[in-house]
Amino acid sequence: MNPIFDGLIIIHPEFGMPRNSSYRANLKRYIAECHETGKPVFLVDSDEYPIRDGEMKKLFDDTFGIPSFEEFTGMQKRQREIDYISGIIGREPSKSILGFGGTDASCCVYAHAIGWCREVLTRFEPKLIGVPEKINPISQGVILGDIV
Repeated sequence: MNPIFDGLIIIHPEFGMPRNSSYRANLKRYIAECHETGKPVFLVDSDEYPIRDGEMKKLFDDTFGIPSFEEFTGMQKRQREIDYISGIIGREPSKSILGFGGTDASCCVYAHAIGWCREVLTRFEPKLIGVPEKINPISQGVILGDIV
């Protein structure tokens, strides 16, 4: 795992087929390393396809879910999410770096990363065009090829 990450965000871990054939093993390793080093792991599960596999559910027992902040919309909602993540990490958003993984690197994972971070590094071709407005974004997000 890259030690420069302040936290790990996993988007829809059982939504579709991962690109990496070692996805599950790598995911276990990344989460274990985050727990060992005291770095938080955040889970964004899918409402349509929630985690059903017992082993996968157990893997996410000690992770943080990101609240829905349903009372807010648009930039206010996004900023509440950023503030929540930064509060758990314990660093200002502008000084934070997040690692991202999940089952659709070019769509769901990328959409969340670009929604929360000023800059997103990825080797996958994004299906989304444009950058949403952000008030105080997290400095950088990196989509991790091992866990997508």
